[in-house]
Amino acid sequence: MWSNEYEDNAMRHLLVKLLLVVHAVFCLVACGHRQASGSFESRDIPVEVVPPSIPPLIDDVRERVGWLTAHYWDNMDFSDRSLSLDTAFMEQSFASYTSVLAMADSSALYRAVGILLDKAAPFADSSDFLFDIADRYLFDPESPVYSEELFLPFLDYAIAGGRDSIGILSEKREIALKNRPGSKVRDFTFATPEGATGHLIHRDSDADILLVFHEPGCGRCKAVEERLARDAAIAGQAAEGRLRVLFIYQGDDVGAWCKAIADFPDFWERGRDADGVIDRDDIFIVRATPTAYLLSPDGTVLHKDIRF
Repeated sequence: MWSNEYEDNAMRHLLVKLLLVVHAVFCLVACGHRQASGSFESRDIPVEVVPPSIPPLIDDVRERVGWLTAHYWDNMDFSDRSLSLDTAFMEQSFASYTSVLAMADSSALYRAVGILLDKAAPFADSSDFLFDIADRYLFDPESPVYSEELFLPFLDYAIAGGRDSIGILSEKREIALKNRPGSKVRDFTFATPEGATGHLIHRDSDADILLVFHEPGCGRCKAVEERLARDAAIAGQAAEGRLRVLFIYQGDDVGAWCKAIADFPDFWERGRDADGVIDRDDIFIVRATPTAYLLSPDGTVLHKDIRF
C-alpha cells in the first residue's frame, strides 16, 4: 500500500534528516547577529538557541531524536528577556525546534514539550510569548510548519495548568483531536458532476484514499492540483487500484466548480457536498483549503493535514 511505502521511506531517511537539521541549527548560529529592539538593553542577539551536542554513545536513531528534543532548550535562559521576548530569536528557535520535534514519537513529544514549558513557566511573560508562538506556528493552517498533532501537547499542558482562555483552548483541542491519525472517519455521500451520488468509503475497495478538500479560485488549491496531476507515482498506484484520489468541494458555486475540475485527470473522483452534510454533522473540520487526508480503505486516518 502507498501508506506503508510512505512510512518505510520516512524511516529510511530519519537519521539523515536528523543530522541535517542539527547541522543546520549549528551553522545558523554563526551566520550573523542583529541588535535587540524595544526597551531591552542593546546587545548582539544570536540567530537562535543552540542545542547541546547529542552524546556519541547514543547511536539508536529514535533515542537520538528523543534526547535532542528533550535537551534542545538546555542552553536557553528564559529569565533573559532580551532573548525570551525577542520575536526573531524565539521564532527562529521554535521553527528549528519543530523540525526535530516532528520526528519524535508520541511519548518523546509530550516529554519534550513538558520539559520546555516547565523551563519557561517561572517567567510568565516569556512563557506566554512562547505559547503564543507555538499557537501561531502549529495551529494556524497558513503556517509552513502547521501541525495540530504537534500542538496537542502544548494544549494539554496549558489546559492542565489552568491557563486563561480555557474555553478557547478546549475548542482548539477538540479540533486537533478530530480525525487524528488512527481514528476512523464517518462515511459521507457527495454529488458527482454527472448528478450521481458517490461515497467516501467503498466497501469492496482495497485502495487507500487521498481525500482533498478544495475550492475554485484558490491559488494554493490550483498549485496542489497541478503538482498531483504530474505525480507519476500517484497515477501508477491509482492505475493499480491501490489509491483513490477524491477531491471534494463544499461550496455552492456549481458553475465555478465544474470549470475548475474540467482538466482533472480522468482517474480523479470529483464530488460536491451539495447537502452540507460534512459541516452540519461535523464529519471533517476544514479550516483552510486545500486540506488533505490519507485514509485507509475503511476510513482509518493514516495521515492528517498532508502538505504537498
